[in-house]
Amino acid sequence: ALWIATTAGFFSIVEKPWDKEKGTVTVRARVHEDLENFKRTYTNIFPHSDSSDMAIIEDVKADYRFRLQAKRDDVITVVRQLILEVDYDNFKNAVATEQGVFRSRLYGKVWAVLLELQTRVFKGRDHER
Repeated sequence: ALWIATTAGFFSIVEKPWDKEKGTVTVRARVHEDLENFKRTYTNIFPHSDSSDMAIIEDVKADYRFRLQAKRDDVITVVRQLILEVDYDNFKNAVATEQGVFRSRLYGKVWAVLLELQTRVFKGRDHER
């Protein structure tokens, strides 16, 4: 899986077995609004496309409650656009502006947990399992 945390939302992008032959990937999110933001970016890039093909599916029992399928190349283009839109020097502050302080604080917790990777590597414990 590919995790992407952006000011538009948090996404997990995977290739499910049903994606392979269709040339799609599954974009998953924990929050419905994140996939709405993804679709909005898609529509801005491809204004003449019908994004209704990318129905947001909800499954309350799934690890990621919300998901949609999109062509792999289109998802690459959307992610590229999200990168092109980076115009800030502090991600958590930009998230607070775009999505609120609650989301920014959650991302800050993720940042703090992942800081352990850096700490462990420099203390020579990177191979512990």
